[in-house]
Amino acid sequence: MGLDFRGGNYRRYIRFGKRTIKAGEAAAVWNMNGTQTEIIGPRLVRLFYSNIRFLDRFSAKSEQYLVVNYVDGRTEHIAGPVTMFLNPVHHRSVAVKDFVRLLSPNDCCVVYTKVHNALGLGVSDVSDVEAKKISGLQMKTLAHGDPDPNSQSTTLLRRCIKGPHSFMPSIYDTVHTFKWGNSTDPFSVLKTSWDFSDLSIPLKTSDNCDATVKLHVQVQIEDAERLIDAVEDLPAAVNKLLKSDLVNIGSGIKYDQINSKLQSMSDNGGFTNLEKTVRGYGCKIAGVQYLGYVASELMASQFKSSSLGEKAKAAREEAKKEEMEAYRRGEEMERLKLRAARERVEKEQELEEMKAEFTEKLIKKKERGLREVEAERVKARLESLKALKEIGVDLNEFLKDGKGDRGSLGDVIGKMGKGGDAIIKRIELGLAGGGDGDGFGK
Repeated sequence: MGLDFRGGNYRRYIRFGKRTIKAGEAAAVWNMNGTQTEIIGPRLVRLFYSNIRFLDRFSAKSEQYLVVNYVDGRTEHIAGPVTMFLNPVHHRSVAVKDFVRLLSPNDCCVVYTKVHNALGLGVSDVSDVEAKKISGLQMKTLAHGDPDPNSQSTTLLRRCIKGPHSFMPSIYDTVHTFKWGNSTDPFSVLKTSWDFSDLSIPLKTSDNCDATVKLHVQVQIEDAERLIDAVEDLPAAVNKLLKSDLVNIGSGIKYDQINSKLQSMSDNGGFTNLEKTVRGYGCKIAGVQYLGYVASELMASQFKSSSLGEKAKAAREEAKKEEMEAYRRGEEMERLKLRAARERVEKEQELEEMKAEFTEKLIKKKERGLREVEAERVKARLESLKALKEIGVDLNEFLKDGKGDRGSLGDVIGKMGKGGDAIIKRIELGLAGGGDGDGFGK
């Protein structure tokens, strides 16, 4: 028996024996007459010249459903949670599928519903609300023996279901699958807001320069059904429209105007062909962001050569400028040195002049002092002579030797005896007392 659950790969022909079918397993047994019996475990089955085949189990969760295709051509959708076994006598296939989950108001899906003409409903006669009742009406109609759902007498009703919603398609419903470009997997839930990032669009300017422009486009889908009718691949259509706009833009600008022009259009909305055409798709351009451009290899090499030339020229100009600046600084230093030397010489000359002036003043002061001393000495001599004359001294005798000093005067007075001593004393007292200069009292 084993611990593992057995499935459709387990098939045996048993002449005489038994098999235990565990809980969670099921098996189909054909006896020697070809009669088939489906047995669901747990059960012990005794076999005699019989074929036994275990059955595959399929389980659907609460957000899933089973698609059961019967051997008679019927199809049934069974909402989960549910478990069933694929019996090859009754079922051609069983598959587990997820509900179409529309998680936000930004999500939607497009559903085609097969409507029987016997119900008298056309596509234009059914609203979105009424369309939700179609599956139930058709089930009741088929239960009373009306045409098979796969018959030719049907009409397709298309409707857009918007979120938030969890949707299980009925057997009459087909969910539209979108396939945009080679880089995306097929999907059924359509976002009403799409970002097409890093779009690379070629651009040729009026001066015959090539570049590749990088753009980011935001598209708001307002009518999904209209979009399906208008275009199959929205990114490819947007890319084509951008190429058309850039052809018109490039013919009116030069290579050095690419950035300013596209940035201005990105800010102010200048992609007229794109904006006008997508409105016919049931969409609206929410924004176009310019991300820059890449120059072609030829332009890049030319730009590099030009850039290198400009850099070399700039380097030469900078070196010349530095040389001129160094020369100017050298001249300025020489001028400063000459000025400093001139100022030093001027200060030395001024110092010498001040020194000479001071020396001259000092000499003059000394000479004036000597003259004053000599004048005082002469004055004192004259006063002495005057005093001698007043006392009756013969000045001719006194001066006959040409000396006229204190000793000669003493000799003269000494000859006078006691009278001469009184005179000398009076002269000395007069000189010491600062008298009137004659040395004698009245």
